[in-house]
Amino acid sequence: MRSGLFVTVLGLMILLFSFKKTETITITGTVNDEQGQAIPFASITEKGTSFGTAANSNGSYSIKVSGKNSTLIFTAVGFETKEIKVKGRNVIDIVLKVSSSKLEEVVITGHHAQKQF
Repeated sequence: MRSGLFVTVLGLMILLFSFKKTETITITGTVNDEQGQAIPFASITEKGTSFGTAANSNGSYSIKVSGKNSTLIFTAVGFETKEIKVKGRNVIDIVLKVSSSKLEEVVITGHHAQKQF
């Protein structure tokens, strides 16, 4: 009886310690262009996840990521996408380069219906 209880307790301990604790960290920073101007509402996502946020009107952002080895993806309309490895940092300020080819890809369409009286 005692050996059965011991095996059960030992099995539960191994099971509990086999689950790796997820370390969530918060990254903050700013997103700017090459002239140092803020890029408002740039998109910041953690690669391989659905975690994401957008920079505010001053280009500042804050995002929680799953660990110190995560990779962040920075995107904004008219700018080149940039991937940055977190490498344990808590502050990542980023500079995005203007992409002339991306500007050519943007198409704006609008539809407007008006009821006549």
